[in-house]
Amino acid sequence: MTFNRRILGLDFGAKRIGAAISDLLKVTAQPLDTIEYKTEEQLWLKLDQIWSVYDFELVVVGLPVNMNGSLGFSSQNAREFAGKIADRFHTPVDFWDERLTSYMAKKTLREMGIKLSRHRGAIDRIAAVLILQGYLDRQQHSGSE
Repeated sequence: MTFNRRILGLDFGAKRIGAAISDLLKVTAQPLDTIEYKTEEQLWLKLDQIWSVYDFELVVVGLPVNMNGSLGFSSQNAREFAGKIADRFHTPVDFWDERLTSYMAKKTLREMGIKLSRHRGAIDRIAAVLILQGYLDRQQHSGSE
């Protein structure tokens, strides 16, 4: 296990991508940013900026899974995005079942008294934290990396 590289968690969406990063020990996930974009060029510019600041050993992309366990159209988009990440940044990508992460993120914000309509980006950030934290917890439990 290396202690000088982080793991990036991404909650992929067509207009916004929530981002979270691990601490150097890979125990906790913290929100990083919400990447809002209108064009693919804007998206890659913003991702390039993140990579210029941090050194990632792995990217975890939330995989949209239907409640019955099947993969839908959105999961194909997430897989294509993950492939582009791996190719562009020469970084391995893994997936995490993101079922209910947006629901839990909205619930958390509501419990904090935050209006969802004004903080759509916060939903994506919190979802990214939940995705990454779930992945990190599984790694800690399994004792592998």
